[in-house]
Amino acid sequence: MNFLKKATAQVKDLDKAKTQFKELQEGVKKVTGSASFNSSSSGASKPPSYTPTSTTTSTMAATRPKSDTKLPLVARKNIRDHWDPVKPEVEAKISAILGTPWVIDFDVGLIWEHAPEASSSYATENTGKMLAQYANSTIRWIEEYAQKFGADGVAELNKLASNRTIVLEPADGIVEDRVGTDIVDGFLRIIFEKKCLASNIDLSLQRLSQAVNQAGSGGAGLSFDARASLEVYEKKIPEVKARLEKIIGVSAFTLEPNFEATYDKLAAYESSGKRFRDDWQKQLGMAVLDYFDNLAKGLERAGFGEDDMLQEGFQEAVSTNKIEFAIVDALELKGKSYNESIVKDGVLYLQVTPEKWWSNVDGIADGFVDLL
Repeated sequence: MNFLKKATAQVKDLDKAKTQFKELQEGVKKVTGSASFNSSSSGASKPPSYTPTSTTTSTMAATRPKSDTKLPLVARKNIRDHWDPVKPEVEAKISAILGTPWVIDFDVGLIWEHAPEASSSYATENTGKMLAQYANSTIRWIEEYAQKFGADGVAELNKLASNRTIVLEPADGIVEDRVGTDIVDGFLRIIFEKKCLASNIDLSLQRLSQAVNQAGSGGAGLSFDARASLEVYEKKIPEVKARLEKIIGVSAFTLEPNFEATYDKLAAYESSGKRFRDDWQKQLGMAVLDYFDNLAKGLERAGFGEDDMLQEGFQEAVSTNKIEFAIVDALELKGKSYNESIVKDGVLYLQVTPEKWWSNVDGIADGFVDLL
């Protein structure tokens, strides 16, 4: 996407990227700079230039309480040689991709407390290199996230991770792949399973979109994944609508997807503990599009596109020129088990129950002509 290309183009030259930050280590070494971004094609606003005040303990964002554990000299030296020089470079790249200042605030004391119990000696023998590897691994996943979800996804991440700070902390329990990510109290956390520090480092933020989705699902409305899924619907529904209007013989028809009501119904069904596909939020837009598309195909198979009498019967029955998608507790027509097309008060409803959602979609128009 244009946003990502323009952002990442600014960090190819690390010397230029470094000028975006001031380093503060044992004294003050100031490097001034700024990062600016052009608006993307999706209408993202241009972030302001910035000059962070420090790349050690952040003054740009909130910090978490730090462990007072003192590291051995060999570990401190490894951190000085292999982590401290890398930190500002990684922060510059992440900040450029996300269009706003971000920092990395690893609590080395807390991390060191878990190093001796790790299954690999890498955590104790190369502590600085390990921290640098964790940090560098985030760039790949943040780039992929920004490329996939564009300006809206970047804005969502910046909003939810409001402290714009990446931390590395132990998890409370079992973590899939021994490493994962979440967003807690406005911090983007890399979490590692206890006794598994330095395991699968390169997978640190592989589930970043899930973390964003989970963090954003606490409020009302659609989750991030659900909102992102609507892009395919918005892109393809005009062509489906045009086909329907031609088949029905009506020049202006309204299609109502009822995304929020559909989301609420499916979310409630999932929360009930019943078995349900785990990707439904990511597929919400595609699924609703599929119902409208298969309605058009079904009506075409039934001959509506070439039969004036059928078109007239449809127009009389669906007098509001409106088709709505709806999740219902139970179907109304006898003999229907997966979905149904039913007319009520001049509106054509495409109805499906949660347990049969997105199943046998190609039968949505079956038997509709018998209702006219």
